[in-house]
Amino acid sequence: MLLFNRSTEEQSDLAKKRIVMYVLITLTLILLSFYLSKIEWVGSKEIHTIMELVSTILAFTVGVAALTSFYSKKDSTILFIGAGFLGTAFLDGYHTVVTSVFFDQYFPSPPPSLIPWSWIASRLFLSVMLFVSWWAWNKETKPGEEQSIQEKYVYIFATVSTVASFLFFAFVPLPIAYYGELIFPRPEEFIPALFFVLALIGYLKKGMWKENPFEHCIVISLIIGSFGQLIFMSFSKVLFDTMFDAAHILKIVSYIGVEMGLLINMYYLFNKAEQNAAELRLSNEELDIEIEERKLAEKALLDSKERANAVVDNIVDGIITIDEKGLLESFNPAAEKIFGYTAEEVIGKNLKILMPEPYHSEHDSYLQSYRETGEAKIIGYGREVIGKRKDGSTFPLDLAVNEIRAGKKTIYIGIIRDITERKLAEDNLAQSAVRYRTIVEEASDIVYTADSDQKITYINPPGLKLSGFTEEEILGSQITFCVHPDWKEVVKTFYLNQQNEMIRETLFEFPILTKNNEEKWVEQTVALLSEGNKVKGFQAIVRDITERKAADRKLKKAKAESERANQAKSHFLASMSHELRTPLNSVIGFANILLKDKNNHLKEKELNFLSRISENGKRLLEIINDILDLSKIEAGRMDLELSTLSVGNLIKDTISQLEAQLENKQVRLIADIPDNLHPIETDSGKLRQVLVNLIGNSIKFTEKGYIKVRVNTNSSNNIVESIEVEDTGVGIAKNKLSEIFSAFKQAEEGTSRKYEGTGLGLTISKSLCELLGYDLEVKSSKGRGAVFTISGFNQKGIMEETTGSQDNLSEETSQIEE
Repeated sequence: MLLFNRSTEEQSDLAKKRIVMYVLITLTLILLSFYLSKIEWVGSKEIHTIMELVSTILAFTVGVAALTSFYSKKDSTILFIGAGFLGTAFLDGYHTVVTSVFFDQYFPSPPPSLIPWSWIASRLFLSVMLFVSWWAWNKETKPGEEQSIQEKYVYIFATVSTVASFLFFAFVPLPIAYYGELIFPRPEEFIPALFFVLALIGYLKKGMWKENPFEHCIVISLIIGSFGQLIFMSFSKVLFDTMFDAAHILKIVSYIGVEMGLLINMYYLFNKAEQNAAELRLSNEELDIEIEERKLAEKALLDSKERANAVVDNIVDGIITIDEKGLLESFNPAAEKIFGYTAEEVIGKNLKILMPEPYHSEHDSYLQSYRETGEAKIIGYGREVIGKRKDGSTFPLDLAVNEIRAGKKTIYIGIIRDITERKLAEDNLAQSAVRYRTIVEEASDIVYTADSDQKITYINPPGLKLSGFTEEEILGSQITFCVHPDWKEVVKTFYLNQQNEMIRETLFEFPILTKNNEEKWVEQTVALLSEGNKVKGFQAIVRDITERKAADRKLKKAKAESERANQAKSHFLASMSHELRTPLNSVIGFANILLKDKNNHLKEKELNFLSRISENGKRLLEIINDILDLSKIEAGRMDLELSTLSVGNLIKDTISQLEAQLENKQVRLIADIPDNLHPIETDSGKLRQVLVNLIGNSIKFTEKGYIKVRVNTNSSNNIVESIEVEDTGVGIAKNKLSEIFSAFKQAEEGTSRKYEGTGLGLTISKSLCELLGYDLEVKSSKGRGAVFTISGFNQKGIMEETTGSQDNLSEETSQIEE
């Protein structure tokens, strides 16, 4: 069980809050029982089976969780609770089976007796186990009671009780369970209720509910279980009535309460384990520190032999001791691992077996010289030496030797660390540094470093070559040394900001002046070098982009000239509107006049020619109109005529205008328009033209299904937000969506022949929407139709009105009567 460290005041406040909770639960259950006792409702066996199945699963889960917690931290209370709930799970499961509609005919007792008494068995077993869980704790905590209850006896008791219950109900006929003439129709419920109440009193008296969340959940579960027996099930008049089902629901709730407590308990157990692991890691770190201070600790280690042996046996460094003659007296496990010898193989032998030549031959003479003169070359110092393993191989090691005098005896302690990996890493690091410097100095890009004061500390040869300065002239100067005078402050401020804001990496372009006063443009990537919050300096990679900047300038100039040429073309086409339309209108008009007189003067072949002239002329006029409209928009000569209008009426009129195009198609044209739309201010003619283009486009590419024009609004004020044109047509491949608004382009090659058209309709619609201040977007995929959305109505809606050209372009295309 887990206890929590809180102040006395916090414990008192928590206990008061929990008492209030217990009282509220009690009052709620009492009031609920009065209310439910007046409800005449009867459930069914099926409902009862479902509730008992849920109870079985919950009890099994609680039992497993409790026993898991028990084996994590042995506690008799948890043991009894786990065994109790596991046994209850089997009893609840047995109760579920024997009382279901599928099995009740196989037992000697009828359901009116079997169902209540098998319920009692489960509740009685659990209440007794909960009571015994408190009794076991009370027994173990009494003075002089040191022996804990053995878990095997608990499992035996739970198993025997469960099996006995199974056999009892399978073979023994049961008496009636309902006594309608009594105040309490089911008085037998008071037996488990008694044990629930006793367990509740015990746990409240135990007092751990004030601090421990698991004990708190147990108390809540016992309150619910007690009242479920006392004032719910005992008042049940018939099977499956309201009080009967309420008692089952309370049983489920009480199981959930214990489950929650166990989960909280397990959480804190795992948390405690993590804390212990953290403490263990801290202990290991402290041990490393202790090793570093081993010279000061050697006397204390000798005073505490057991502690010294533990440290020596578990330390990562090799520790050996030798006597005055150089004979090995101890050889710890780390030394065994380092040298490949076992302690038995080396103890009593001369230390020189661990040394290669020439140290092997010189060792004895060195010890003798030290004893005679007292002059130390190694003792009291640390140094790198070469060691020799059992297999004859040699390796570098760190050796620290200290002398300890114990009475008349002198002992030498050697602390050995294999530094093979460190030396290899140092060699690799040195090689990497050489490789890095070679790469930097031979790179095509300029590389330089600067300190935190923005003073250059290194620059590679390409940097010297570009700037024309010598290394002596540049090193120690500011990073703005070569920057163009007009840009010095800008560059300095930019990199001061990087330093102040601790920006990891920046990219900046600026001009420099070489020693020959030649202007060069560079692109500089600067990485901030830091340790924590302290800036150590900068590392920059610089690239000469002078040619790229020159190319950019040429490209911009060419683009500007192209745009001017395109603008001139658009102005010319817009100015030629009358000259292009008038002759074509005459051709169409005279063709129509001749067609009117077709019955008196013309032959059938001539009529066919005239019809083709009229139809192709109209088609050519539509193409010219599209091209001229696009040119007027590009030339900025498209005027806006703003007015307030109803979007709904505009859509309905447009749909009625286009419905005739659906005569030979299995396509429905639908208008989805909310009522009471808020009017908008726009150019109705141009918005109508966009709708005609979008709906006409959908009609062209849709053979069956529907075309829906939908108006989306703000639900709070009915202000129009967007208009959607959705169809079930051929759709557009996703890789073509980016091209459909481009002039003279269609989604697929060959569609202009199959469906006719210039491919300008969507381009003009997009341009008109932008002129009106709207957005036009499309969503589609191949074979799944398309949705075109006009949005932006709830914003300003209209761009600044285009003033147009000095020329008057208001002339409209003449209407030619057929």
